[in-house]
Amino acid sequence: MWSKMKKIFFFSVFIVCFLLAAGCSKKKEETSQPRATNQHTLMYIAGANGTIDGVSPQNVDDGGTGSPVKAVPAEGYHFKAWSDGVATPERTDSEITADLAVTAAFAINQYTLNYTATEGGAIEGTGAQTVKYGGAGSPVTALAAEHYHFKEWSDGVATPQRVDRNVSADLDLKALFEIDQYTLTYAATENGTITGTGSQTVGYGNDGSPVEAVPAVGYHFVSWSDGMTTASRTDRKVTADLAVTATFAINQYTLTYTAGKNGTIAGASPQIVTHGQDGSMVTAVPAEHYHFAGWSDGVAIASRADRKVTADLAVTATFAIDQYTLTYTAGENGSIKGTSPQKVDYGSSGAPITAVPSVGYHFVSWSDGVTTASRTDHKVMTDLAVTATFAINRYTLIYTAGPNGTIEGISPQTVNHGGSASTVTAVAAKGYHFVNWSDGVTTAKRVDSNVTGDRTVSAAFAVNTYSIGGRVSGLVGGTQVVLQNNAGDDLTITANGDFRFASELLNADTYQISVLSQPTSPNQTCTVTGGSGTVSGEDVKDVEVTCVLNTYRIGGTVSGLFEGDSLVLQNNGGDNLRISGNGVFVFGKALDDGSKYEVRVSSPPQRPNWTCDVDNAAGTLAGNDVTDVIVDCYPKVVLQAKAGIRKVRLHWNSQDFSKEVTFNLCRAQEKIPQDGFSNCRDLKEGVFEAKVVNPYIVSPLTNDIPYWFQLEASYASGRQTLSEVVKATPFGGLNDSGLDWCANDTTNQNTDEIRSEKTKNCMALEASHPGQDAFYGRDALYRLHKLSKAGYGSAGFDFTKICGSGDKAGEGNCPPNPLPGNNLNSWACTRDNVTGLIWEVKTESGLRSQSNTYSWYNPDEAVNGGDPGKKSGGKCEEGDCDTEAYIKEVNEQGLCGANDWRLPTKRELLSIVDNSRFKPAVDSRFFPKAASDYYWSSSPYADQQASAWQVYFLYGEASPNKKSEGNHVRLVRGRTVTFGMNNPQVQQTTEPENNEPQK
Repeated sequence: MWSKMKKIFFFSVFIVCFLLAAGCSKKKEETSQPRATNQHTLMYIAGANGTIDGVSPQNVDDGGTGSPVKAVPAEGYHFKAWSDGVATPERTDSEITADLAVTAAFAINQYTLNYTATEGGAIEGTGAQTVKYGGAGSPVTALAAEHYHFKEWSDGVATPQRVDRNVSADLDLKALFEIDQYTLTYAATENGTITGTGSQTVGYGNDGSPVEAVPAVGYHFVSWSDGMTTASRTDRKVTADLAVTATFAINQYTLTYTAGKNGTIAGASPQIVTHGQDGSMVTAVPAEHYHFAGWSDGVAIASRADRKVTADLAVTATFAIDQYTLTYTAGENGSIKGTSPQKVDYGSSGAPITAVPSVGYHFVSWSDGVTTASRTDHKVMTDLAVTATFAINRYTLIYTAGPNGTIEGISPQTVNHGGSASTVTAVAAKGYHFVNWSDGVTTAKRVDSNVTGDRTVSAAFAVNTYSIGGRVSGLVGGTQVVLQNNAGDDLTITANGDFRFASELLNADTYQISVLSQPTSPNQTCTVTGGSGTVSGEDVKDVEVTCVLNTYRIGGTVSGLFEGDSLVLQNNGGDNLRISGNGVFVFGKALDDGSKYEVRVSSPPQRPNWTCDVDNAAGTLAGNDVTDVIVDCYPKVVLQAKAGIRKVRLHWNSQDFSKEVTFNLCRAQEKIPQDGFSNCRDLKEGVFEAKVVNPYIVSPLTNDIPYWFQLEASYASGRQTLSEVVKATPFGGLNDSGLDWCANDTTNQNTDEIRSEKTKNCMALEASHPGQDAFYGRDALYRLHKLSKAGYGSAGFDFTKICGSGDKAGEGNCPPNPLPGNNLNSWACTRDNVTGLIWEVKTESGLRSQSNTYSWYNPDEAVNGGDPGKKSGGKCEEGDCDTEAYIKEVNEQGLCGANDWRLPTKRELLSIVDNSRFKPAVDSRFFPKAASDYYWSSSPYADQQASAWQVYFLYGEASPNKKSEGNHVRLVRGRTVTFGMNNPQVQQTTEPENNEPQK
């Protein structure tokens, strides 16, 4: 009864707080209760072989709850049941309405003795036995199979027979056996050794390891003492001991000497020699006209006696025919073509050889009288040495004169090869000039040097003419001007500098130069100075042609400029022009033809959000004024987005546009690409909305999913302008209290009934007790069956289980109903679908153990309230026991596929408090292993730097505590609203373009 009255009191306080719009915490449970007059006695009795842990008897108020008791079995016994059928040893009886007397029953433990044999044996006796606590098993014996022997039991007992007594636990024992073993011994006599294991232990029927008898140098293996004749052996399927010895004998070698063609051997061959002894002398004797060349093993002397023999030897003497040397040399001014010197076998012929004279020389003869430059010597029977001699060449030079001229100098002339002739000169007749020699020489006087052959040349002469030319300046590169002389000789000029007409004039001829074609692209005007006259015995070089560029102006029209506003245009970054009204404009500075121009807005209109586009803004002058630059001024669409709970509020500068302009919106769950507005519906979750009105609320949206927005201004003329693409991410809201039932002045009504009964009761109380929590929010919608959920939870709460991999329950490899644990496919996190936060789930043990506590520690001065707290001041199973260390370890582990876990704020931690629950004040179905104790928040306590806020999950209230104390921790990740409180560790509700949420 008191418990129900207490709930009514708490709820009444809550209603008053709600109506006064002021926050207040649930009153803590009283440490003592007034005693009622109607009490009952609870009597807990232990049967044989056990005791009771707890108070018995107990006096309990009618309807009250007793204190906990536990049935504790004696050693070797276990709890069976209470006499009233309760099957758990611990019990706390509640809602007492009568006296109670129950007895705990206990039963003796029984244990299993299991005896088995490994390979090589068997068990004699009962292998599987059941024995009561303190009793003894029956005898068993380990029996070894043939060729095996017993080693020991797996618990170390060394006797094959055993009887286990005073049994107090299960036994699972194995008898261990070993196979019988034999020794293999291998030895070597003098002059040899054994490789491999000389003494081996081998199990019955198994093979030994390989061994080999290795003779000493100069010896060979004979046999083993058991008759085996192979040096290598591996004894297989061993069934007995073995001891054998290897024997060896000294080597003997054969020396064989043979003669090749054209020779013989003097001495004994073949010879038999013992290892390390010497052979007898042998000699290789050549035939006539031959000589000894060498033995086949490289020995170079004909007589040999091989010493300290260590191997067989078979060698052959080779002989070669006698050879002679032919040497050919060249005297001065020549060389030899061919091989010199040459080696020629007796009676054979040499190779061809040729005496080659140097350039300008010729062959005379060889020193042995041979007069042909090429020779081949045959049937050689002796050495030969000869020399070739050479003599210099001489050439004739003849010089002649063509018409209208003569030659001065000697002609003809005789000159040695490489020498020089004497000087000759071609002399032109009057009125003529020398042109060139017939071999291309262009100087009239010549001295031929380094003569290498006969030469005949003639001098040519021509009548005198004169060139007409001058200089061009100012011509733009890449263009051309065409000049004309005497109305017929055209000359195209493409660069500044000197020019000459192709046609030359005779003395006393007249000339008249004019511009036939002016330069274009860019357009220029060229004028001629000194362009006419008469030739007077010399070239004309003083005609001047000067070119200058034509100039033009840049202009266009301005439209759309707001009345009273102005802008500044700029051409080529320097020629500024202020414009104060719509219409035609012209820049003051003229530009040379071919110049580039680029018009831009240097200072835009002063009216906010107003901009001007420039069309036909850049180009190159091409012989005309520019009049088509178009400056179009108009307001630009400035779109702003503000995220809210499941919604985004859009606002833009509609006041800058006329009433004829309408606005259309594109939204999507991916960034809207350039030129993507027209294909809005093709984007992910793309939605196009026409004629939206400022401001515009977009809802409902999915929390924590980023959305992109772009607005189009559409004019009646058909013109459209687009805003920049903006992004916003809706966030979660605040959970309700969890109370979906109503109360009158004394009683909480239908707290455990179905929703329809709660609704019926609340409707009945609405007139007399209005404004109750159950009338409002998500809890009320749930009670009225009007609340849709992504997951599950009582009242307005909405939770989803998440596995360690990051997958939601029922997705990927995450089971539909996963159990808490540390594996990737175990339940590790819970997502609050209302706030958007993801919460850590505790485990029995390990890093996230439900019993771990941590001191509050944060060295970041920007958020720690002026005091970092205390390092490692709690009690935990792993690592340093403070909040910073725990956050770091969980993020390194990548819990639920994420590494942005943090300590929740005070208000975030209060968001999971379920006020309809007590001890703990949270839904344990989605927060298992929850302690009814204090949990740290990240929020410092402003009044005391050394304290921070904690939430007490016995009732669900917040209070400050010293940072050095050890509290429980439940980490969180994700973005949410701050609920009107300072929250420096949580991202703001709007995010920049490059800040994507983590998984």
